[in-house]
Amino acid sequence: MKILRLIFWGIIIITGFLFLGACEKEKVIKEKALPIPPHLIFVINTDSSIFRLDSIGQIALLPAGHRAQSPRMNKFFVHYIELARDFDSLGQGKVIFKADETTAGGNPSIDFSKAVLTANNQMAFSLPLTKIPLGTYKWLRLGVAYQNFDIKIKQGASHGVATYGSFLSSSVFVNTCKLKTLSLSPTAGAGNIGCGYYMIEQRVGGNISGAEGKLTDTLITQVNPMPYSPVPKGKGIITCAFGSALGQLMPLTIDWNSSKNLVIRIKLSTNQSFEWKESGNDNWFEPDAGDTLKDIGFRGMEAAWKLE
Repeated sequence: MKILRLIFWGIIIITGFLFLGACEKEKVIKEKALPIPPHLIFVINTDSSIFRLDSIGQIALLPAGHRAQSPRMNKFFVHYIELARDFDSLGQGKVIFKADETTAGGNPSIDFSKAVLTANNQMAFSLPLTKIPLGTYKWLRLGVAYQNFDIKIKQGASHGVATYGSFLSSSVFVNTCKLKTLSLSPTAGAGNIGCGYYMIEQRVGGNISGAEGKLTDTLITQVNPMPYSPVPKGKGIITCAFGSALGQLMPLTIDWNSSKNLVIRIKLSTNQSFEWKESGNDNWFEPDAGDTLKDIGFRGMEAAWKLE
């Protein structure tokens, strides 16, 4: 009887631990989704309706003979976030996030196997406000190492869709990359790939095929309106000044005494960001007919903050 009593209480204790463990796990998930104030939270969205800019932040029109599409963004990988003051060169502001790196390919490179992919309107990153030095920051630098998007294509008389997995940072270690239905690997095998490398999954006329390509990093637009703080080409880092929803300059002030979350809502411009040189005149992207891809970089960024 004593043995049975011990077994009974043992089961109760174990069940209680399992229940508490389940509750604790659920609590962690909820806290990750909705951080307890005060936190700094980044929510990112891609938007084809905002300005299309060039590399120095001026309005950019398409060159003669070029065509473009505003791609449908599926997901992207943010690898770098920095808050900066005037005249802070790259890395001299407050770097609040930097993706994991690996030396598996030789030189230190972003580890794509550990990438956390973000979709539109999702929380991309958060941290307690007390982790950020007090002060006022005028500029935001955001690095996007990878983007996955859909565009419309044409092959012969057939129309279809292509999913691109394109890399915007100068060095990313890639073994395999899931596009839509296909998982592709670089032809050269696992290793470091540079800015402008892309993989494609083409779906035309019921057929699915994969391919890869490479643009030089000098062809990738990397918007930076801070002429006194240049960002090297191929970093995949976009810069903008903090502003309000009405377009007014509104520097970000960090205050540890806030009782609310400080939410930064970011818009990345996909306004005709997929650009090619047209070989014909039908305005369809036809790589098999001689159309040449010219640019896949984001065409600007807007960042507005609010206490919520």
